[in-house]
Amino acid sequence: MKRFLVLTLALTLSLGVLCSPAFASENEARTQGVIIEAMYDNDVELRLAEPPREYKNLGGSNNYTANIVDLAAARGTYTKYYFTTSTGKIYVKTDLVRSGTTATVDRKLEVRLYEKATASSIGSIKKTETIEFDTSEVTERVSFTGLDVDKFYYISFFNVSSTNAGSRLDISGTALIDDTYN
Repeated sequence: MKRFLVLTLALTLSLGVLCSPAFASENEARTQGVIIEAMYDNDVELRLAEPPREYKNLGGSNNYTANIVDLAAARGTYTKYYFTTSTGKIYVKTDLVRSGTTATVDRKLEVRLYEKATASSIGSIKKTETIEFDTSEVTERVSFTGLDVDKFYYISFFNVSSTNAGSRLDISGTALIDDTYN
């Protein structure tokens, strides 16, 4: 019985290895954004490149921190949450480092703010700010002001360092999102 179970398991694993290249090419466009880890209450989860479906109020002492891990050039990802702000402002404090190749080549990260009229709507880009750096690490702040307190917002990070995703001009770091200046 053990031999049969081991043989069945080995066969299943072998077929899985043979089949995965077909699935990888089919899913590549959908999963290219699995490159950010969202940190919230010490839970880590990988993010997909699709708008958030979960809500978080930035009011009071609430904030949200995202860890950006090896965000490749010509790739982007969204925050885990969409937000409301009672101050009409959203601040993003980033601590970024070069990853991929360590060559001294400019890195550019677009921080895109999306606005949603309702919680169930998709939203559209309201404002975009670009962070550029050529040092090994940098701390930069981005401010989005004049926001409607009755609407919802979310952020995407998009690496515009190069149009070639294989350039190895990756960006890593953290982004603290809050509605008070941090």
